[in-house]
Amino acid sequence: MTTAFNFASYLSDPQAFLFKLEPNAMQVLVVRLSDADLQSAAFLDDRMLQVQRPAVWMPMETLLSAEPPLAPPAPLGIFHIGHCGSTLLSRMLGALPGVLSIREPLILRTVAELYRQPAATARFDAATLDRLFHRALALLQRR
Repeated sequence: MTTAFNFASYLSDPQAFLFKLEPNAMQVLVVRLSDADLQSAAFLDDRMLQVQRPAVWMPMETLLSAEPPLAPPAPLGIFHIGHCGSTLLSRMLGALPGVLSIREPLILRTVAELYRQPAATARFDAATLDRLFHRALALLQRR
């Protein structure tokens, strides 16, 4: 992975994608992905990194303290637990004009897992997780 961009440029780069959170290292990974990359991927997990892409690790605190330049409209999400046909449904929705379907963004899955940790052993308090979740949603919907 190369460091072809930094977090300040991320806020204005429509191809910079908030990809992954490493809670133990307190870092987030930002990867440059085109709309075509997002549409062709079955899932947005580590398999996407098998191809060399511009990327940079940044401190999680930078994510939590940065302000997106504009408040985007509220995202529309479809959350489900089905395993049969979900990728097909997502691709069909993504074919609609003005819709970019993002399948299973890894950062949201990681935040969901952190919410499930018992309070006694949790790495983050609920307020920090709420900030992280809402910031991740805001930055994922910039496209």
